Amino acid sequence: MQVKTFKGSDTQAALARVKAELGDDAIILNTKSVRSGGGMTCEITAAVDPKARNGNGNGNGNGATPAASCPCTTPARPTGPASGGRSRII
Repeated sequence: MQVKTFKGSDTQAALARVKAELGDDAIILNTKSVRSGGGMTCEITAAVDPKARNGNGNGNGNGATPAASCPCTTPARPTGPASGGRSRII
């Protein structure tokens, strides 16, 4: 995992630097406003896993299943008054 911190005059500028250097697969770990000499700047800590990249910057190069199609992410059944008034833990 490669972790780096980027600074910009605002959030958009810092995110542009993250995307330019780490690509679309970057994960934002932390954001904060930092007081600098002339005012406030944005600091973003981001990471990317080089092993997860498939060469075109779209990730999923390690054979992992994207979360949207993962079989373990089934939608919950409705609960509450609209489902007969009984709440239940699923």
